[in-house]
Amino acid sequence: MTVYLYDISAMIYAGTLSRRTMYWNHYCFPTGGIYKVLSYLMRDIKNIKQGDKIIACVDSKESIRKKYFSDY
Repeated sequence: MTVYLYDISAMIYAGTLSRRTMYWNHYCFPTGGIYKVLSYLMRDIKNIKQGDKIIACVDSKESIRKKYFSDY
């Protein structure tokens, strides 16, 4: 059994700032983070086997990361 664990908040943050995935829609909204999350999910869904698990975590409004790093 394989467990796929995704930190969605970190992936969106990294994808939005990355030059490689710096995409914008026609409303000037940065979509690179969404692209990064979906590309990882689709890659792993192709390889998933019966019994494997996918866990996706998203930070809440009051995240512990904000407590230790105020710019997050």
